Amino acid sequence: MSQGNSIAARLALPTVALAVFYWSLFTVPGQPGSATVTAEEFRELVEQSKALLGAGKYDEALEAYSRLHQSDPDNHVYLRELATVYGSLNRTKDEIHMWELFLDHAPLPEEACPYIGMAYQKLAMVEQALKAFERCHEFDHNNTDAIFNYALAVERQGDFAQAEKLYRQGVEIQPDYLDLRTGLARAALHQGHPEQASREVAKVLQKEASNVDALLVAGLAALNSGDGASARRYLEQGAKLAPNYEDFKTALARLERQGGGL
Repeated sequence: MSQGNSIAARLALPTVALAVFYWSLFTVPGQPGSATVTAEEFRELVEQSKALLGAGKYDEALEAYSRLHQSDPDNHVYLRELATVYGSLNRTKDEIHMWELFLDHAPLPEEACPYIGMAYQKLAMVEQALKAFERCHEFDHNNTDAIFNYALAVERQGDFAQAEKLYRQGVEIQPDYLDLRTGLARAALHQGHPEQASREVAKVLQKEASNVDALLVAGLAALNSGDGASARRYLEQGAKLAPNYEDFKTALARLERQGGGL
């Protein structure tokens, strides 16, 4: 080969490589020997996938997004949509797997929150759920939704002092976030401070008198403070609003054992 031909060959190699690379973007692997698709067909597949997901046709959307994922395994959009589809199909292990991949590849990994933590909770994977919610909190310490989810996971683990700290952090950022303030009251109650719990939960009930979680905390705080009449009022109101909420029945039974609050 002459020097001129050698140079031409070397210059041609990147062009060939790029051509293969760009064509691979429009190749949807399937069964062995399957044919590639054109760019137009690929765009149609993308639109079809979106439409199927939007219409709630999850089995068909799964097939379509799986083909797209095969064509580009690190594409965070396909990972996110597959996680959504798997979640809708109650295939929670697969959903978790996709969210974990999404966290590794997405430019905005916080978009996996709070879904990844909730998916772990569905499988009763408590430690993994806690770590997922903690990771979501680390993305943005000022995101009150992330604070709430992490605090609730910590509370469920029985670390009430840390939960109270997190709930208080959230309330300082967003005072009208009622679930955060109810959590703060609940954490205080867990630690044997019913008066503090009553003060916090009263602020919730001033804004939302029918908040059943707040009514339960208010009733238990009153019960623990020896105010049976207030306890009965809160608990009966909550039980009326949420007749299937077993905690109200348990608390009312305890009230009866202690004299009924009459």
